[in-house]
Amino acid sequence: MFRSKSLFKNFTWLSISQGANFLVPLIAYPYLLRITQIEEFGLIAFAQAVVTYLVHFVDYGFSITAVREISLNRERPNKVSAIFNKLYFTKLMLLLLSFVIFYLLTTMISAWSNFSPLFLSSFLIVIGQMLLPIWFFQGIEKMSGVALMNIISKVLFALFIFLFINESNDFQWVNFYLGASQIMVGLVAIRFIFVRHHIKINPPSFVIIISQLKANWSIFLSVFSGFVANNSNLVILGLMTDPVSTAYYAIVEKVLLAIRAPAVLLYQTIFPKVCLLAEKSFDHLISFLKTIVRLTLLSFIPLAIIVYIFSDDIVHLFSGEYLKPSSYLLKIICVIPLFAALNIPATQTMLAYDLKKSYANITIGGAVFNITINIILVSAFSAYGSAVAALATELFITLMLFLNLRLFHSKYSVFGAFKLSR
Repeated sequence: MFRSKSLFKNFTWLSISQGANFLVPLIAYPYLLRITQIEEFGLIAFAQAVVTYLVHFVDYGFSITAVREISLNRERPNKVSAIFNKLYFTKLMLLLLSFVIFYLLTTMISAWSNFSPLFLSSFLIVIGQMLLPIWFFQGIEKMSGVALMNIISKVLFALFIFLFINESNDFQWVNFYLGASQIMVGLVAIRFIFVRHHIKINPPSFVIIISQLKANWSIFLSVFSGFVANNSNLVILGLMTDPVSTAYYAIVEKVLLAIRAPAVLLYQTIFPKVCLLAEKSFDHLISFLKTIVRLTLLSFIPLAIIVYIFSDDIVHLFSGEYLKPSSYLLKIICVIPLFAALNIPATQTMLAYDLKKSYANITIGGAVFNITINIILVSAFSAYGSAVAALATELFITLMLFLNLRLFHSKYSVFGAFKLSR
């Protein structure tokens, strides 16, 4: 896998970045749980989950398509500048629309308006995520930029928490500091790109913005549906149960985010290379994906076993307390990172060969499946039902991805990547 020097360098940088994703929660969240009540922690997590829908709406799938565009046009400065402008101005329009929607919801829903500082300040997370040019650094395969943005924003967030969250009532400002740290880093990163890559501000016409939205519609549906399929659990729990159950599950989601980090790392590292190999030939791509599958099996099966055995201690590490409900939840979902990593060959093959509609159909199906089974299981088993629904959804999407390629796009079937013999 690491015959390419740049690939190894990118993997190293992203490993450091994911290390920050692991360490900062270990430092910040036990402190937060000591300062706040568990119900308040549940509200913080619920507000984060709600605005994450807006993050994905504003992103509109550009985090995938822009990586591909930048990767294929990186040697054409004028083209790169045009991509940069049309993406950010399109996102700005979506940001303004999303704020209007979110403000109306916050004022209309009484349960939210009672904590309006928490919910409204959480919108800064949407602004911060919009500004962070992660897609640009991925496209030019400079993962050092991605890593530095992530590390600095995480460290700033932790500092803000320790400096300004000193009593229980301060919980409503936690998400404000999370968003503020991302905004600060995003603005500096954009300034760096403007200087280093000679980007000039050239607002696209309204016609171009609309054409961008139309062109990205299928991939937006895919990405947004995939997000709904994998991340609606906390919102459904928050709407159907109490803040305590939501908090127990939120803690486990933080753990899941950390143990899923290697899969995210792998995805981000190899996607530009997958796009380039797909342009050469499918045989080149399958040969590369075989290496990825070996790495996945050797890494994620032991990881799942370790998490299952030491679930009590892992929850204590992240929360500062031994919380049995969270430990049981973690045992249920500990294999999700394995399936997420096994999804990578099929997912990236579909994206590299522009099979947007097929990918959209699968992720939409996954979203419908997840919401349906979540509502049924949460109403009966509360947070435990949500954990089972998360696992079932990951299995469903994994099967659908591989079967779709095999049955409807057989020339791109990636089952060959699982033939591990040389």
